Amino acid sequence: KQWYQRRVRVTSQIKETHTLFDTLLSLQPQVSNVEGESTESKVMSMAQDVREHLPELIDYNNTLSVLAEDRHSPMGVVLLQEILRYNNLIKNISRSLTDLEKGIKGLVVMSEDLEEIFRCINEARVPAMWSKTYPSLKPLGSWTRDLVQRVDQFFKWAQTGTMPLLFYLSYFTFPTGFLTAVLQTSARANSISVDSLSWEFIVQILDDVNITGQPKDGVYIKGMFLEGAGWDKKNCCLVEANAMQLVCEMPTIHFKPAV
Repeated sequence: KQWYQRRVRVTSQIKETHTLFDTLLSLQPQVSNVEGESTESKVMSMAQDVREHLPELIDYNNTLSVLAEDRHSPMGVVLLQEILRYNNLIKNISRSLTDLEKGIKGLVVMSEDLEEIFRCINEARVPAMWSKTYPSLKPLGSWTRDLVQRVDQFFKWAQTGTMPLLFYLSYFTFPTGFLTAVLQTSARANSISVDSLSWEFIVQILDDVNITGQPKDGVYIKGMFLEGAGWDKKNCCLVEANAMQLVCEMPTIHFKPAV
């Protein structure tokens, strides 16, 4: 009980701190800083940095060729849909950055959307129109690096046509569709109805480096977290979280379809 009360206080303090910093950012004057760099120059520099780290588009047509007949399989359909969504996001970011740079230079009129992007980049926040594809609480820099990692998972899958050994569930823009595709794949392989399947979750004891092959049925999922609890990897059970530990990363979990 005492630990729970401490955790509640810490969580409340974190929320209050975020609110305080958001308020301070909103009150920040839009003037030149001590070094003489204008806000426009700062935003222009940050926008160029985002553009430089923006991942390249995944070749959709080449992926169709690589997948061949597998393009019609449940997992193939999921891959193609994810590629379309991420390609649209990358195009949207690139287009809005180009318009923003033109707006800063006075070549085009700054619309409300561009003004919002300008403010967000200045405050190192992710613009709302960029975050529609998937939810994220990361600041702009971390969000951009995370986007690169997300796209890389699907880029490698698209290049080889071979599913990743470990899937990061959070990298999917529509994880429900991915999990449904896993069930459909299992149902077709075992000639049973997909409605008769449910999930069995097997937390792995082995480290990821020792997982050398895909499971016979289902997928290995990475990137799951516990909030308000810890995980005893040796005994494979839930335990109380360590002091002041709000989030605990889970080991890889085998999502196995089961009747």
